[in-house]
Amino acid sequence: MEESQRGNFASVSTNGTIVWASATAADLELAWFSRDGRKLETLPIAPGKVMQPRISPGGRKLAFTRAGRGTADIWLLDFQSGATTQLTTDPGYDEDASWSLDGNTLMHSGSVGQDSGIVITTIDGSRPPRIAASGGFLNEAQFLPNRPFLLFARATDRGTNVAVARLDDASAMSDLTSEPGYEGQASPSPDGQWLALVTDRTGRSEVVLSRLVEDGPRLRLNAQRLPVSPAGGIDPHWRADGREILYLAPDRTLMAVSVTIHGDAVSLGKPARLFRIPADAGGSGSNWTASADHTRFVVVNDPDGTAQTFRVLTNWQGNRDR
Repeated sequence: MEESQRGNFASVSTNGTIVWASATAADLELAWFSRDGRKLETLPIAPGKVMQPRISPGGRKLAFTRAGRGTADIWLLDFQSGATTQLTTDPGYDEDASWSLDGNTLMHSGSVGQDSGIVITTIDGSRPPRIAASGGFLNEAQFLPNRPFLLFARATDRGTNVAVARLDDASAMSDLTSEPGYEGQASPSPDGQWLALVTDRTGRSEVVLSRLVEDGPRLRLNAQRLPVSPAGGIDPHWRADGREILYLAPDRTLMAVSVTIHGDAVSLGKPARLFRIPADAGGSGSNWTASADHTRFVVVNDPDGTAQTFRVLTNWQGNRDR
């Protein structure tokens, strides 16, 4: 069995400690699960270090990442034919894809030639991949619905911020958050008016909700943060009709919260438990993806139940400077 050497599948604390997981490549598969946690079927994808599944908006395709020794690429699965296609071929790391609303384009972390950052790739190859934003460590990229912006997480000397940039001028980045520590994993509502995001400013990771406000040609977040995950959580995602948010509880249980929006006011329901995500592929990006109506899920699954090994690196900044 092969162990992925991908160093980006990691978590970095505010004190500079890095924790990362290694998983044997033959252990992981992608499978359909029902809302009550029953495994329905395994997808026709060769097992390996497969992760970060993303169902397209129309539900016809699945984007996912396949990692190997020293590389990672984005692949596509056509649900109807069962055919898989390798989308990216750069020798570096292309991963963590998100779809455009029309299902024709992916935005992902990666490289084009010698440049790295956030990449936009058309799935039919009609246009060459291009760097949409670069400069520093950028990830968690996605299109912002109904607005000409891309949304991403940006590392700073104080932690991680949620940031935006215009699609036609990505050099003009602006941070939507500025608190010390981590704020990221932003998930926009289907109408592009609200952001569910993760913050650790209370001392633990929590999902909160905030409204996006237009301030002239720029965007900003309302100062109010409405708690979505009262017992902690990460990885929020909206249902296509905007009436539910899913997130992962600390024990990897998928939670569902009903959402009712009336203009600028929002009402959130009590979180309901769905099922526990069976495997953790490590690193950035979700280990699950939901259909538009949140009734079915593609999940990273460990059919053999093989435990992962977690490794810890401290004082990495001091080691880097030697």
